[in-house]
Amino acid sequence: MGGCRGNFVTLQSKSKNLCLTMHHPIYPPPIQTSDNQQYVKKKRDSNLELFRIITMLLIIAHHYVVNSDVLSVVRENPSETASGFLMLFGAWGKTGINCFVLITGYFMCKSSISLHKFLKLVTQVLFYNLLIFAVFVAVGLEDFSCRQLLSKILVVKNMDGGFTSGFIMFYLFIPFLTVLVNNLTRRQHLMLVGLVLLTFTVFGSMPPALGMSVSVNYVLHFCNLFIIASYVRLHGFPVAVSHRMWGLGALLSLLAGCAMVLVMLRRFAMAGAPDIPFGPYYWISDSNKILAMSTAFCAFMWFKDLKLGYSRVINALGGATFGVLLIHANSNVMRQWLWNELVDCAGHFTDPLLWAYAPACVIAIFLVCASIELLRARFVEGHILKWSNRAALGIKR
Repeated sequence: MGGCRGNFVTLQSKSKNLCLTMHHPIYPPPIQTSDNQQYVKKKRDSNLELFRIITMLLIIAHHYVVNSDVLSVVRENPSETASGFLMLFGAWGKTGINCFVLITGYFMCKSSISLHKFLKLVTQVLFYNLLIFAVFVAVGLEDFSCRQLLSKILVVKNMDGGFTSGFIMFYLFIPFLTVLVNNLTRRQHLMLVGLVLLTFTVFGSMPPALGMSVSVNYVLHFCNLFIIASYVRLHGFPVAVSHRMWGLGALLSLLAGCAMVLVMLRRFAMAGAPDIPFGPYYWISDSNKILAMSTAFCAFMWFKDLKLGYSRVINALGGATFGVLLIHANSNVMRQWLWNELVDCAGHFTDPLLWAYAPACVIAIFLVCASIELLRARFVEGHILKWSNRAALGIKR
């Protein structure tokens, strides 16, 4: 087994030693020179950073609807124009999750993993868990208890529906997935992608009336997305597709999703609540559903080849998106306070300016949370990393 000093995981393939050093889940890995393999700084193009910002806005919009009392109001008023607007406005959260993980898989399949980077991720999650808990206890929104404190310290809890828990565990699978995809032939890798899509997306999107049921937790789904994105990075798409066609594919998939949402909402309105379940998001309700997958993949391919150049502002905001997620979706108490009390989503259902109010709230929440994350990265992260480095050295000893 080959050595890789200071690394969290070292694995050996038949052809070469793979020394895996993990990088931040949101940032592409640094570029290495071919001569001395030393890390060099390079300004990253802002195309995928812009993609991160857009997808985070979609996730916040999704939370505007599903984490508030809006769904209850829509159930009672399914024929209202506001219901159709809100259902479309909040439809793309799971698609956004797919976009984030596709970016991670695309970059990480040629990268490595270190204990330092893993601790950086975990301490970022832990920082916001404890900070927000302390603030809510101080202002009386939450009661302190040892059980609640322990819950905040345990950064991995719900891997079925909790993005953060699932992502942390998925992160530990990355070095092994990297070895796998780098030792598959192109044909084997493509067959694996096809098998993954058939099993979890095609079968997983079948109507319940057919009696087919496919359960996928976030860890498994993220691993599947890694396999898909890594194929694109290592081998390219199997057939030639122009940049314009990827954009058209994303648009058509988006329109198909919108049509499905409105059709299901209309069906619910005509049948009445007692007769059929409320399911306007069925075709995009889970990340593995076909429209959530197709929209995310086509959009990812379009943004990947977008010639945007470098923007310091876009890259800074793109780098803060994971922090935005950790803040605004931190806990049930945060969701209740943010969406039902501060923003009062349901209370603005009849607002004639709802079409402007909802997007303005989403943008404002993004900017406030991004500012907090940038301040944390500027003034706090360095001190936390010193502690995590000492912890990493202690573990290696």
